[in-house]
Amino acid sequence: MLKNIALLCLILTLNACVSVPQKAFNKGTQDIKTIEVLPMAYTEAQISYPHPGLNFGLIGGAIAVAELNAKGNKLQDQLQAADFDHYASFQKAFDAAMSARGYQLIWSDPVAAAKNDKAKRGAWLLRKGARPTDRADAQIDINLVFYGYAASGAGKSSPYRPTISLSAQLFDKSGKKVLFSDVVTYHNTAPALKKAISIEPDPAFAYQTFDDLEAAGAAVAEGLDAAIRDSAEAMAKQL
Repeated sequence: MLKNIALLCLILTLNACVSVPQKAFNKGTQDIKTIEVLPMAYTEAQISYPHPGLNFGLIGGAIAVAELNAKGNKLQDQLQAADFDHYASFQKAFDAAMSARGYQLIWSDPVAAAKNDKAKRGAWLLRKGARPTDRADAQIDINLVFYGYAASGAGKSSPYRPTISLSAQLFDKSGKKVLFSDVVTYHNTAPALKKAISIEPDPAFAYQTFDDLEAAGAAVAEGLDAAIRDSAEAMAKQL
């Protein structure tokens, strides 16, 4: 269900104005050295492109979501065959990037919530609140809202590329005050998200058709690993 919701939210961004949560972090006013990383939302690999069914109401939209999910499942199988763990990839990259900025992260175990997690989340899969903690000076809610491959259009000029939407919000230790929030997009295919922090994709990972993407084997995992790493580093720079 969460995968369908996330995919639908991404589709909606193609044709609607979407609010990007942005609150700049004032590091000079905070004495934060340790940060607890809250369990990330459960997400799976996805495929996105401007499916023609999106132009034909609810029925067309339902057909589009079904086809996009089917291709997403194929990508998920491909990544599993390559033994790719997107949570592990993100944890390694974000931990290193935050350590370089002087922070010590305290990760949950497991890093991500279960598929049936009941945490109350709003837009961008961000929590609507956090519980108090005595484990750290602050706590961060950070999620891979979309990770997979996306094409911005049809034809050779719009190949499938690694695509990431990474959201984050930093709470104080009480869980009541938001100190920071933002969104990083790698290969931003949604004009409505122009206010998000955007990263241009590596041209080494581009596939003209979905068949080409399937034929690429483990290389698709390499492209996503690089995209996750760059996204994690970009978010860390905001803190």
